[in-house]
Amino acid sequence: MRSIIGYSVLWSVCMTLMQCANIGQPDGGPRDTTPPGIDTANSTPAMQKNFRPDQTKIPISLKFDEWIKLDNAFKQVVISPPLQYAPKIELKGKGVQIKLDPREVLKEQTTYTVNFGQAIKDITENNVVKNLRFVFSTGDIIDTGYVAGKVRDAYTGETKEELLVMLYESDADSVVYKQRPTYFSRTDKEGNFSIENIKDTSYQLFVLEDANSNYIYDQDKEHIGFAGRRVVTGEDSTTLQIRYFASFIKPKLTGISTEVAGVVKIQSNIPLTELKTLPLSSAITQIPFISKDTLLVYYLPSTQRDWPLEVRYNDLAVDTILVNKIRKERLDSFVASPTYRDQRTLTTDDFVKLDFNHPLGLIDTSGISLIDDTTLVAYPIILDSATEINQLGIQCPCIEGSSYSLVILPGAVKNFASTALGDTLRVKIKGLITDQSGSIVMEIKDLDSSAQYKFSLMQEEKIIRNDIFDQKSTMTLTYLHLPPSNYTYRIIEDLNKNGRWDTGDFIKKLQPEKILTKKNYSVRANWELRETINWIK
Repeated sequence: MRSIIGYSVLWSVCMTLMQCANIGQPDGGPRDTTPPGIDTANSTPAMQKNFRPDQTKIPISLKFDEWIKLDNAFKQVVISPPLQYAPKIELKGKGVQIKLDPREVLKEQTTYTVNFGQAIKDITENNVVKNLRFVFSTGDIIDTGYVAGKVRDAYTGETKEELLVMLYESDADSVVYKQRPTYFSRTDKEGNFSIENIKDTSYQLFVLEDANSNYIYDQDKEHIGFAGRRVVTGEDSTTLQIRYFASFIKPKLTGISTEVAGVVKIQSNIPLTELKTLPLSSAITQIPFISKDTLLVYYLPSTQRDWPLEVRYNDLAVDTILVNKIRKERLDSFVASPTYRDQRTLTTDDFVKLDFNHPLGLIDTSGISLIDDTTLVAYPIILDSATEINQLGIQCPCIEGSSYSLVILPGAVKNFASTALGDTLRVKIKGLITDQSGSIVMEIKDLDSSAQYKFSLMQEEKIIRNDIFDQKSTMTLTYLHLPPSNYTYRIIEDLNKNGRWDTGDFIKKLQPEKILTKKNYSVRANWELRETINWIK
């Protein structure tokens, strides 16, 4: 049974601790680190029953043993249940007063809590009066129920201060759209929250990034999280873990360019992988390709100058683009990414991959040669079929410590429009020396054997390997011959098996898929890194 800490008890503890508080700081003396203490004799008594400041019109007054200041009281001072009208919170002498709006009518038989957060500080050293709460009841009982937990961003796992945590007695799903909460609190910097002195019963719990401070869920604008079940006071006093997310966003195109013949450039407010494009002309063949934050739709220039391109999301049209404002008749020159000049270090039978600025077309392997720099032996050219449409992958039977030269003649590689490279490409390759690389062994435990998971290992935001697995409660993944560097791993519980993370849907009562990310995972040469990961519960 959780002990009840009344405000009067908090005050007496504060008074005991604050007896030595310094009003000033003598020159050369120790820094004052003691926060202001409550002057209980001259303050409104806490834990009162049948207390009606809305009827008496007498302000709630808290006095302190030194001069204080208010810091961001509008956000820091939280009154639960929420009031209909904003109260006036102001300094008066060595104290603070809360004046209710004359129109305010408090609820009958209800326990109210005023939580001051970090609003009250001394004027000399900014020492904060922590855990300062004023509790009273408009009825005969002071409620003692309690709910607490932690809130994280569903995708990043990060915490955020000032998120609104709301409790509703109502069972209606629509209550969060229409009514202010029965009780509420806000998260601290670590994402923790607690809602105390509430009626002992069960509640719907919602988390809201309340951008307009109206205590209502404005669906198109605000992030939301929900418990998925009714929470019970006492039982859910410390264990609640809530993930908040951006719910459905109406898709729209935020950027469109048709100025260059041969390519349409599209930007959107949703992930580009979720968009599909459809030329509404049988004369047009498209090649869609995502480059960073832009969807590039390549097409062969034709005699048809005006043609419509439909952009779709979930089989519904988002927009239709009329491709007719051509200002540049030719695409940029077809070239390889400048990184092709960098020396590549590869393990045996690994692929050297070269990026180009256009989707590729015909590849003539007779114009490509791979030669051992020492023996001058030429190797057969084996292409990687799993590359992106703008990427060329060539296998190298690299021997540890040996050097190789890859030469690609201009006519060997053409883009989708049959334009050949203008220059010869020369790439230097070296076989990886084992003791100059590291390895990672990951053991992932507590998985749901009925779910599918996707594990991605990334180096500098570039995915170097994806592994998809299911029907496993424990999975071990081994990554060998990794260059010393910082890596990131990401694990997604891919419930709908679409290969990507999906956010939640409050309307459908779908929680966001669980995701776990760890950054700056350091791999050193000649070193095996082992880690055990306990999956999110």
